[in-house]
Amino acid sequence: MSIGNSLNIKAVSNQALDSWQLNLAAANVSGIDLTKYENYIQNSITSFLNNGPSNLYDGEAIIPIVFHLILDSYNIVSPSGQSFDFDVAKIIEDLNTTYSALNITFAPVIHNLGSGNMEELEIPGVHIVNGSALIERRRVPNTETINRLYIEEGITVTGSYLDRSVSADFIADIGFSLNKLYTDYSWGNQNVLNIFLINSFTFNTKIIVDAPNPYVFDNLNGSTYNITLPFYALGNPWQSEEFPGYGYRYTVETPIQNQVKTLINSDSHNIYSYFGSKNHMVKPLVKAIGHALGLAPLNSFNYSIVEQGDSIENSCNQNCVYNSFIGSDFCYSCDYDAVVSKFPDIEKSFVSTVCDFLYDIQDSEFINPMSYKMPTIIVNHYVFTPMQQLRVKANIGLSYIEDDGSLNAGILTKLVNSNVVVSLPEPSLEEQCDKKDRKATISNNNRTMIYNQLSSKEDKNIKEFSKKVKSIATISNKIYNE
Repeated sequence: MSIGNSLNIKAVSNQALDSWQLNLAAANVSGIDLTKYENYIQNSITSFLNNGPSNLYDGEAIIPIVFHLILDSYNIVSPSGQSFDFDVAKIIEDLNTTYSALNITFAPVIHNLGSGNMEELEIPGVHIVNGSALIERRRVPNTETINRLYIEEGITVTGSYLDRSVSADFIADIGFSLNKLYTDYSWGNQNVLNIFLINSFTFNTKIIVDAPNPYVFDNLNGSTYNITLPFYALGNPWQSEEFPGYGYRYTVETPIQNQVKTLINSDSHNIYSYFGSKNHMVKPLVKAIGHALGLAPLNSFNYSIVEQGDSIENSCNQNCVYNSFIGSDFCYSCDYDAVVSKFPDIEKSFVSTVCDFLYDIQDSEFINPMSYKMPTIIVNHYVFTPMQQLRVKANIGLSYIEDDGSLNAGILTKLVNSNVVVSLPEPSLEEQCDKKDRKATISNNNRTMIYNQLSSKEDKNIKEFSKKVKSIATISNKIYNE
């Protein structure tokens, strides 16, 4: 396997914008061959475009979703002070607007899958966890065992972080463990996409998102499929009853919320003020779900490298991350038609005049969801490239032939074919004559798990197809010209 030893599973860089690189580190430590994974994806896409046998999932995909709200104060989701203002339906609507191009619909679950009684949730897709009760006794190296409190310290991704300006060694992090959060509160059985909304990750790093890769997850035999981000990373906060946004707002009631609120309202243009502003809609979550569907970042997950983006070539696929990881790479996407968008220098004022603001909006009229660039308030301006769309379909179709010859579906196929009861979106104008209850059970019905169970001979044919295609550029051009 070609992923370098510079990746470490035990710590994240204090410059990391998300923890996606931990997927690569986990693959490296566990001997998971990511080159084999990339070859599988490219062969499936190539064969599909050449009308050969392919595992691409080409039907409608309905994915059950639940939002676990880890509340250290109820008022963060009740800024009006009069009701539960958090609008999960609006968030899911905006996600579905973005992912409709991929024929993917996210549907909130109806029942509490973490309860033995399977009672109905008060609000579909919303599960509330008392964050005040999150206490973890953890021993920090060279110190005594102490209580780590979510309400005071937030969430730590690995329990350690790297800050080269301070030490070449790992530095013990504060905070409640993300793995313990998943162990205690995630809904298992691989039948729902778990989204955790937290007060913040610890302030020792710049992380705003934790998200999985499906192939790494499958090979690590994971039990729950989880994404985590802070409330502020949703953007679009509650401002008033007239402008309710997504119905959340940080308060001064707890130490973490107070600190985040101060940073959001500061003039320093830090990550909290940038991602916590009203100038984007649910973008980090859109990006995180892209990771969970098998897409790599379009620009670096390292904040300090992203700042240097002006000198980097715009085209991606210079070094496909699954074949070669170099810490100084700017773009990690393996899709030829992907284009890098530089992340703004958030240590400086990035909107100094009205003209600059208008230019930023015009310059980013259509934004790739896997980029960190996001000064837009128009959800349907998030656009996936044709190759990204095909890659997602190939990842949903991932399956594995076991030693005994049996077929084992990957996590995304299991999500799409689960039997979870969900609340479907409101019908379109064409569907308004349908008076049926908008509940449905996702089942196999006509959605085949894969198009063909490829024999070794057919797999060889796919590889021959691949050789006939001169480059991924040819594939991309074919899509655009059809």
